[in-house]
Amino acid sequence: MDTDEEAELYKRHDTLGINIPQSLSVVGCGGTGTWSAIMAVMGGVKSITLFDSDIIELHNLSRLPFPFEGTIGRKKTEVLSEFLKRMRPGITVICYDGIYNDSDLFRLIDEVVFDCNDDYKTQMKIYKYCKDNNISYIGIGCNADHISIKSKIDKLWGTGETNRYQVVPMFFIPPILASSCALWHMVRKNSRNIDVLQPIKYMFIEPSSGTTPSGCNECPNKENCEPCALHGLEKYQICSCCPIVQTGSI
Repeated sequence: MDTDEEAELYKRHDTLGINIPQSLSVVGCGGTGTWSAIMAVMGGVKSITLFDSDIIELHNLSRLPFPFEGTIGRKKTEVLSEFLKRMRPGITVICYDGIYNDSDLFRLIDEVVFDCNDDYKTQMKIYKYCKDNNISYIGIGCNADHISIKSKIDKLWGTGETNRYQVVPMFFIPPILASSCALWHMVRKNSRNIDVLQPIKYMFIEPSSGTTPSGCNECPNKENCEPCALHGLEKYQICSCCPIVQTGSI
């Protein structure tokens, strides 16, 4: 892709005042991670690092945009890398098996980390490393009945927490929806015109370890806030009025 083509492709970014990070790490290349990588590259990310050691199995293809032929049994990162390079020739893609030990964390050198892995201990390691090294952290989870986008992991989650999400059929909430929300969260902080990024007004956050999030209980406008009034506080909803709370609202 030459300079003129790239300028034409992303000219609306300048019009809307949207700034896309130049580099991104995606930890976990299942349904959510794959779609997050694809949408980020479509949005203009020029360098992406993929972390995953798994291979593609037949059941994975219910969530992934890859063809049956030539993908089964191959590493997810390898197939995803080829896909991204076909989408945007010239993009830099680096692949690693995963993050299993503290010694693997040094590979997180990009501006933003999309954490799409489902292991709590690994999530905590990645989050703490990002926090200590001034790297933007976004945790992305998707289950069949809810999604979660988190910019931090707090002690509220507890050491007994297992996974952010489970491997379930993605018929009700496809992983591409969670990926879209994560991309929106990534760019909204750097947008000059925040009004163009308001289609997502609020999001449901699943409570952790039976602990009720404080979000809507602290909403300064809960008497007139439609999300609060419509769904009720017992639904643990974090609305657009609420402050960032310990559960990690968007």
